[in-house]
Amino acid sequence: MLPKILLAVSAMGFAASLTGPGSEAWFGTVKPIAVLSFVVAFIVHVVSSLDSEQHAADQALRNELLHQPKALKPIPLPPFAEAAA
Repeated sequence: MLPKILLAVSAMGFAASLTGPGSEAWFGTVKPIAVLSFVVAFIVHVVSSLDSEQHAADQALRNELLHQPKALKPIPLPPFAEAAA
């Protein structure tokens, strides 16, 4: 419901800013407010469409891979003094 309201505010604000009095109202801040409300509506729409079950499955897989033993031994590097010489 919130994205629809923000989109309506954005459309009305943008349409009002194209008119003469609307572009002069509040020193021309109608168009930036319309743009910001559109951006917030887009972010709310994207965040609300995220799948929490998929996120939980991804985090479980990440934790499983993180706590597995290493497949290869690390390569020992020589001390800095020997490598610089």
